[in-house]
Amino acid sequence: MQDEHDNQDGTEQRQKSAMGLHPGNTTPHPDKAAQEQAEQVRASVLSVGSVLSRSQKILRGNFVLFSLLSLVSILPDEIWGFFVPSPPDYVTPTMTYDYLFPLLSNAVAPIIQIPLGLLVEAVITYCVFQAAMGRQAGLGEALRRGLSNFWALLLASLLLMLLLGLGLVLLVIPAIIIYCMYSVIVQACVMEGLGPVQSLTRSAELTRGNRWKIFAIFFVIILICAIVGCALFILLEFLTQSSMVLHIGGIIVQSVVTAFVCVACTVIYFDLRTSREGVEISALARVFD
Repeated sequence: MQDEHDNQDGTEQRQKSAMGLHPGNTTPHPDKAAQEQAEQVRASVLSVGSVLSRSQKILRGNFVLFSLLSLVSILPDEIWGFFVPSPPDYVTPTMTYDYLFPLLSNAVAPIIQIPLGLLVEAVITYCVFQAAMGRQAGLGEALRRGLSNFWALLLASLLLMLLLGLGLVLLVIPAIIIYCMYSVIVQACVMEGLGPVQSLTRSAELTRGNRWKIFAIFFVIILICAIVGCALFILLEFLTQSSMVLHIGGIIVQSVVTAFVCVACTVIYFDLRTSREGVEISALARVFD
């Protein structure tokens, strides 16, 4: 009888071990629980609903800061357009200055806006990382992190614009593929401290096999923003006929959309790191140590 009892106990222990339980304990084995949690995370990686849900949650928690930062990146073009008139449609020999001055002046706005936009995205990327870690990043700290990678970001973005221009010359679809391929260069540069070429290579590596999912996420974001933007425009037009109010409303919507896209790109980057490398967000903190 004793031998039979011992055999039964041994069988139960083996069953519990197979289920990930310690003998004499009904609590799942930590390794088993971690593995199940990792599998659940990987199952939701780059899901459109999951990315959008987490992105809007992070944006809601930092709405004022992220929206104001995005507004700062948009304002140079708006201010420049307000003070500098558009070139005339028809040019005569006596109107050369009237044509060339606005044309050359309007070329200055992107020179200011592109670097500023990159810096803002870098700052938002770092703030999203801190939010995911359960911390509250100070604006000064985030700016220092963004500035430390500024030149690498600028060069990487210039290379990306050349590739996008080439894609547009060929066809629109290659440009879309290129955009999805290099959609996380800012995040790779900021989070991993990479150079311009390395950031492009890293983004291409991370997005490999997931570019259609990334395209679907951006497509849904564009669709939602277009619907919401049209609804707000119709509402404002119904409430007021002021073109200034409508213009200001458009700027506010654009700043919120810009902030949301920056957050979504960072969430996509975290998902890609998790799915391809099994890296947790806490492990990414080492780059800032």
